[in-house]
Amino acid sequence: MIAAIYARKSTEQTGVNEEDRSVTRQIAHARAYAEGKGWRVVEEHVYVDDGISGAEFKHRPGLIRLLNALQPTPAFQVVVMSETSRVGREQARTQLAFSQIAEAGVEMWAYLDDKRWALDTATDKFMLSVANFTAELEREKASQRTYDAMVRKAKALHVTGGRVYGYDNVEVLAEAAGPDGRRHRQWVIRRVNPTEAAVVRRIFTLYAAGEGLTRIAKTLNAEGIAPPGRHSSDTTRAPCRRTAPVARGRSLRTENAPHRLRTRRTSGTHGTRARRTAGGLPRRRPPPPRPGRSPGARRRPDGALSTAIQISPPTVTENSPPSRVHSVASAGRTRPALSLSLSR
Repeated sequence: MIAAIYARKSTEQTGVNEEDRSVTRQIAHARAYAEGKGWRVVEEHVYVDDGISGAEFKHRPGLIRLLNALQPTPAFQVVVMSETSRVGREQARTQLAFSQIAEAGVEMWAYLDDKRWALDTATDKFMLSVANFTAELEREKASQRTYDAMVRKAKALHVTGGRVYGYDNVEVLAEAAGPDGRRHRQWVIRRVNPTEAAVVRRIFTLYAAGEGLTRIAKTLNAEGIAPPGRHSSDTTRAPCRRTAPVARGRSLRTENAPHRLRTRRTSGTHGTRARRTAGGLPRRRPPPPRPGRSPGARRRPDGALSTAIQISPPTVTENSPPSRVHSVASAGRTRPALSLSLSR
């Protein structure tokens, strides 16, 4: 029999052991388990989702490839995984994925408990539902533990993730060395970067003086000031994906200037990514329409109102010639009239 392997590591599941968190070890153990059963593992049927939450099913390239390989006829007869939660930690969608695998005639085996998960009887379906319920419950608890840890870090003014322009992430090491003879990191704090902090203060000063966002960005670009994402003194982690596009552009983008003005940390508020803390600046919302202003009217950058053009069908009365009433004759054809209206 030919066996396929599916492995997944979730970035949210901090309570599982190291074996389940490493896709490399999952694949190695699943391969050994398949060989012990006399099954042959083909490399092209090893499916991996590394660093993807069990609640995510839309962006799961490994699982999608596995399910697509079932049609029209699967090239393998067995799928080996560490446990059922590797497929997912959301009950309804996990149950659906298992149903698709079972309907294709493929067996599902978990090597941690040396058990085949079938859907032949009502009892089998109930047991799988219980396992999926337990997995989803564990995911919710892990999410709560993660949020509580982030709140505790935020209250202690420790970095909860990511980097902020104007600050450097500095590691705080333990005083005593560990069993391996090295001092391990306890937490990370933010330290003001004098060079970047001067840029942030200047952005605020220019904005308060009446300069527009585009003018500020062009001024900083003309002076060759590096945009966010190109930190040289911060070595705690790789560049953030949010600021990478700005760094690739090699210039400060216009839309990045209001971010500097609105960010909570440059305005003195410290919080987590999970939720907005008290005192955080609200997001900008578009202003409501003015009373009495037509929805079709638009204000141009020069302050003038654009014209709303409405097309109305021609109206013919008994006392007026059809060719002269709200119509325009052109080349022997009668067209609808154009009525122009200005609204403020």
